[in-house]
Amino acid sequence: MRDNLNGIVQGRLRLMMGVCLVGMIASSIFLQKKSQHTDALSFLNEGNEACFTRVRQTYTARLVDGTNSSYVKKPFLALTEECYGESLAKADTMTGVQGIETIKDGLNSLSNDVHWFHEKVSSSLSSEASTEESGLTNPTPESVMLSHLAGRFEKLESKFLEISSEINISKQSTLKFYSLVKKVFLGFSFIVPFLIVIEYFLTRSGEQRFHSIEDKSRQLLKNPNTDFTKVRNLVSRALDNAGYNHVKKLFDHKIYDLAVETTQTDLSDIVGRPVPVKGSSRDIERQLDRMIADEQNPSMEVVEATSKNHTKCEATLTQVLDALSSKIFTYGIRMDIQTEEVTVFGESEALQQVFYHILSNAIDSYQFEDEGKYLSIRMRRLGGTLLIDFFDAGAGFSSDFLKHASKGEVERSKDTNKALLIVKELLEDIDASISYENVANEDGIVVGKKVQLSLRAVPKSQLVRVVRGKKSDLRKVL
Repeated sequence: MRDNLNGIVQGRLRLMMGVCLVGMIASSIFLQKKSQHTDALSFLNEGNEACFTRVRQTYTARLVDGTNSSYVKKPFLALTEECYGESLAKADTMTGVQGIETIKDGLNSLSNDVHWFHEKVSSSLSSEASTEESGLTNPTPESVMLSHLAGRFEKLESKFLEISSEINISKQSTLKFYSLVKKVFLGFSFIVPFLIVIEYFLTRSGEQRFHSIEDKSRQLLKNPNTDFTKVRNLVSRALDNAGYNHVKKLFDHKIYDLAVETTQTDLSDIVGRPVPVKGSSRDIERQLDRMIADEQNPSMEVVEATSKNHTKCEATLTQVLDALSSKIFTYGIRMDIQTEEVTVFGESEALQQVFYHILSNAIDSYQFEDEGKYLSIRMRRLGGTLLIDFFDAGAGFSSDFLKHASKGEVERSKDTNKALLIVKELLEDIDASISYENVANEDGIVVGKKVQLSLRAVPKSQLVRVVRGKKSDLRKVL
């Protein structure tokens, strides 16, 4: 589980690094964009000041020099208006800048007012020139015209100051956002190297674990008598270390099939032990004759312990527990098992599947971080019935499931998982029954759940005990 935890941590680190890298890229793009906006606002503000400086020069020249200054001539006035046109064109390209629409409206209004101001200046100059040529008196005194121009200029100057203020506000807002994004960028640039260092050490640790698994595999390959359990645990550890959690879970769920197929019994281990067989007296005598005739070879072919429809319940349960031992050990579940040797009706493979799915459902009800993980198995015979109680302290059954289970309709419950459906179908084939209940304490709080199997036990009178061994050993027993 430690390998799996390291894999989870490493996966989270990689996710965090990806997020940080995306954040760095995005913040760098924003920094560049905001920098461009700041430069454009500075350029626009400088252009606005330059254009209005020309307007101020025209107004001053009209007050001082009259018609003699170049600042009041039409070429100079045309260049001033062209200056405002360029400023407006620049403002049109500044999309995404805060307050740019207000700035554009102000510049457009100021440009129109400047054009009107220039018209008034040119008109006053033309009137003054025609009066001088004709020698007539100007109906509008000079002081009145200058007073009108002064009022217009004050309004122009007021608009100019408003636009400059709007540009500065927009620039300050942009710089503030730029400063914030810069801090975010610096934060990401500090976190990413830190995560890379942690990722490096975790990767190195994972490589060391892989090397350890490889070394252990080479040792097992050199040993011709390698225990199957060691191989199974090593493969499970390798899958866990690689982060293939679902593959590992599938492997743990299905490995018992392989264990049953590959586990063989050493005949020398059962010499002298009673082996029950089912059959008539004549069949048993023929079996005894064959065993006694081969006196020099005690490791003869094993006579089947039971018929095809009879199963030794304790041995079958032991096989399934052995297949699930690595998972039980990984979860840290405390076991309490009390069994007895009872033979029941039903095929061994079907009963293996029933035990496997019930135990897997009990184990999967726990989270790895749960405390007090406990699994109890009680087996007792009552006449012709064998009762097996499975109790675990995990999450209890839902009320919907218990309601349908009491009617034998677990398939109709929305909380029924696939394992319990398989158990129901298998038990129908071997004519057995199952019941489900939650276990509560004195306060009525559910502290676990119990599954009870009811199997038909084979009557003892149907079995004949046979001793395997040499002729002298058999005669002693018989």
